Amino acid sequence: MSLFSTTLPRLAALAVGAMIAATSAFACSSDPATTATACKPGKAYYCRCVHIEEEGEQTCNDQGTGFGRCEPCISDLPPEDAGPEPEAGPEPCGDGKVESGELCDDGNKVATDFCSNTCVPNENPKGAGNCPSGAATGLAVHLWGTAVELTGNTTDYGNLAKAKASCNGAIGATSNDRVYVVVPHKTGPVTVTVTGATFNSMLFACSSCGDLASEIGCANDKATSGDERLVVNGTVDTPIYVFVDGAGTAVQGTYTIRFEQ
Repeated sequence: MSLFSTTLPRLAALAVGAMIAATSAFACSSDPATTATACKPGKAYYCRCVHIEEEGEQTCNDQGTGFGRCEPCISDLPPEDAGPEPEAGPEPCGDGKVESGELCDDGNKVATDFCSNTCVPNENPKGAGNCPSGAATGLAVHLWGTAVELTGNTTDYGNLAKAKASCNGAIGATSNDRVYVVVPHKTGPVTVTVTGATFNSMLFACSSCGDLASEIGCANDKATSGDERLVVNGTVDTPIYVFVDGAGTAVQGTYTIRFEQ
C-alpha cells in the first residue's frame, strides 16, 4: 500500500471532524452571553435622596451593572451654608395629646395655668382644688414609670370633698383640700406620699371625683402633722382622683406630695 493511499483516509476523517466542530460552534453562536448583573436593565427601583428625607427612583442602566441618580432629588449635596442637619425633637407640648414622658398637656402654650408650656404641672394654680368640670380641673399628673414630686398647699383652696367614712377618726369635713388627677400609664399599684406637711394631713382617693361612694383608699396614720402614705391599685390610662385634706378641724397648710408607680 502506498503512503498516499494511507494518508488520504486520515485527512478525510480530520476534515469531517473539523466540519462537525465548526457546525457545532456555529449552532451555539446565537445563544446570549451570560454576564453578572446588579439589577434588571431599564427597571426603576426605590431610593432616598442624599441628605434629605425624600423618596425617589433610580433606573438600572442598559447593561444591568449599576443605577442612575436618584430622581427627583434636587442635589446630592447640601448647600454650602446649610449647616448641620437638625436633630429630631420631642413631640410638641401643648397639642392636648399627652405623649410618653409628658407629665401633662392641657392643649395650650400658656405657661401659668395647670400645665406649663414644657408639659410639667404648675404646682398651685388657681382652680386646682376643683373636680374636673369645664375649665376647672384637678391638677393632672401622668405617671410613666418615674416618680413625680410636687409642692402644694391647701390654704388657697376651698373645702371640696371629704372621705367616705371615718379614716382613723377623720373624714376631712371642715378643712380645705386639693385634688390631683393621677393617670398611670401601666396597670399596678400607685403610691402617694405626703411629707413635710405643716398641718395634720390625710389622703384619700376616688375613681370618680364627684362621687363619694367611689372611694378606693384612705390614709390618716399620723395623729398630728407628719407623713402620710396611700397605696391604691391603678389601671392603665384610667384617672385616679387623689385628695389631700386636713384631718383636724379647719386645718390647712403646705406639703410635698410624691406620686410613683
